[in-house]
Amino acid sequence: MFRANTQSNVDQTMLDLNDAIDQLRSRDESRAHCSFCGKPHTEVNVLVPGPNSVFICDVCVDRATKFIGQRI
Repeated sequence: MFRANTQSNVDQTMLDLNDAIDQLRSRDESRAHCSFCGKPHTEVNVLVPGPNSVFICDVCVDRATKFIGQRI
């Protein structure tokens, strides 16, 4: 049962990521920048789109992951 729930969560996460990638592709990337550090899309590897034209870059995701990992 636990494995099925875990796989279901992974599947949903992949669907969410694919939707986010589609949203990013449909936006005007020339003005896209990380809403956290302010770096433009040309200075980061990946920008993940969020709601209301908010983006987070791969560097800020890594920093947030490390921050959360220290708190758990």
